[in-house]
Amino acid sequence: MLLDQANKYIALAEQCGEGKKYPKQEAVATELGLTLYQFKSRLKQARSLVALHKAGKLNQDAKPDVVDGVKAFETPLLPDEDMELPDLLEHMVKRFKKRDRAKKSSNWVKVKVNFDTPFMLVLVGDPHVDDNYFNAEKWMRDIAIVQQHKPYVRSIMIGDNANHWIGRLSNMNYPNQEVTVNHSWKLIEYMFSKEGFDPIIAVNGNHDLWLNQGDPLKFMEKARNVVQGDWTVKFKLCLPNGKEVKMIASHDFPGHSQWNPLHSNLKASMMGVPADVYLSGHKHNWAIMNMPIMAQDRTVWLLRARGYKQYDDYATKLGYEPDMSNVGESIGIVIDPNADKHNWIKCFADIEHGAEYLDFLRNRK
Repeated sequence: MLLDQANKYIALAEQCGEGKKYPKQEAVATELGLTLYQFKSRLKQARSLVALHKAGKLNQDAKPDVVDGVKAFETPLLPDEDMELPDLLEHMVKRFKKRDRAKKSSNWVKVKVNFDTPFMLVLVGDPHVDDNYFNAEKWMRDIAIVQQHKPYVRSIMIGDNANHWIGRLSNMNYPNQEVTVNHSWKLIEYMFSKEGFDPIIAVNGNHDLWLNQGDPLKFMEKARNVVQGDWTVKFKLCLPNGKEVKMIASHDFPGHSQWNPLHSNLKASMMGVPADVYLSGHKHNWAIMNMPIMAQDRTVWLLRARGYKQYDDYATKLGYEPDMSNVGESIGIVIDPNADKHNWIKCFADIEHGAEYLDFLRNRK
């Protein structure tokens, strides 16, 4: 603000009051196109500026920076590193088109199955591989089952691969966590490898999303052509006989009930997009439900895997008892392409039992 502008604001303020040009300062503000708050703020600045000038602390009469009619010091005009407006708009149009194609292509991703015999998909519950209560023995057993039955068994990762603590949670939990961040990434890399659970689908849960843009897992998944999505992936298995198995894998669906661990999955099946299987994790409990939806002549499976974090201090503080069933960490989904649509899917809380049923189907004559 220049001194003459400051004097103008002060002069206008002095014209406010009873019997003067402006009854109140609101009238001046309105005339200047300002809010009352803006006018008062500028008036305050103006009075400070005038006070500095009267005290001799403000030099409004600086000598010109000229020698013999030429600027004494001349600096170059450096080029702007940002894009010019036309280039910026062209770039934004291209980026939107690319993002738009990506979003549309992720709506019912087609997974082609190139054989017509029974197979199993393993819904891998929240691993939390760096947690002190991570059940590594059960995790390794389940990986071994997947490996023993390949290529007819693959996996779906439902998220929360590690704790990935941030903020105050980082300060509270990392000092007591025995597994280092580097070790956790080694475990995750192995879990996603061909020697691990070897997934075809991977969902990022809330703990994974805390990584924001710094998630190396996304680059691992892309390199191995794993279909990846933040929180939810909708996909369909396209079988050689023309049938399609529609699945929605979500770290969790909206909704909660203390009485029904599958309340959110049930809500999604009744009120959301039609599918054959609704898969989730997140809540560290497990449940399986098979039910018909008569009006649509379809049978659905609702699944929640509890994951490999055997105990949870936070849940204990809230009064929840630990699950000692020793099943449900991951869930086996056995699909028989040649069975009828109400019986072609069977699910198992212990993937070892699922693998045994798969062997039975594949070995029968």
